Amino acid sequence: MESKRFLIIAAAVALALSSYSPLGGTAAAQDAETMLPMKLYVYNYARVQDPALWQVQTELAKIFRTFRVKTEWLDSSTVPKHPQADSAYSLTIIILGPSGEAVAPGISVLGFSSAIKEGSQPRVAYVIYPRIEHFVRARDAPELQTMRAGLLLAHVIAHEIGHLLLPTTLHSAEGIMRCPWNTHEFKLAVMGHLLFTPEQGDLIRSELAASR
Repeated sequence: MESKRFLIIAAAVALALSSYSPLGGTAAAQDAETMLPMKLYVYNYARVQDPALWQVQTELAKIFRTFRVKTEWLDSSTVPKHPQADSAYSLTIIILGPSGEAVAPGISVLGFSSAIKEGSQPRVAYVIYPRIEHFVRARDAPELQTMRAGLLLAHVIAHEIGHLLLPTTLHSAEGIMRCPWNTHEFKLAVMGHLLFTPEQGDLIRSELAASR
């Protein structure tokens, strides 16, 4: 009995030591300190409403949290005159409605981006919400379409942010930076598996860290 109690105590001590930092904190606290913030100034011209809008913010946060980036979603009503001026890692997200059809660079694209990495102009990602809704309607049950449209919108926004922050605008062979998207990518998004590769996550963190 005493031997069993000793083993239990020893295991508890080992667990406590494994999460303790000699600098005066826990491993969880240290991980929080390494989170890099990214502000997203959002213009919701498509008037996306809850629960889809809530789903967008939740999924977007999950995608970037996988490589320790914390997204801060700011409604356009809070945007200063020059949003880029308050943070070198602020991005502008424009959610387009039907007007997006006139400016889209292709007949099937769900989003596009405009990156000006120097000067006072912000980096801007555009997403076309009616196309995202149509994409989901063709692949999911009616009762799930509102939430799934929010989920897919989050992934399209993340994809366009990738174009803004990664050192190359080219698409990749795997992960969220693949193109074009079809049913396979949609299923991966629903399962939570359509993500940036570890290498892409490191590159995005490097870009954000260099701008601090």
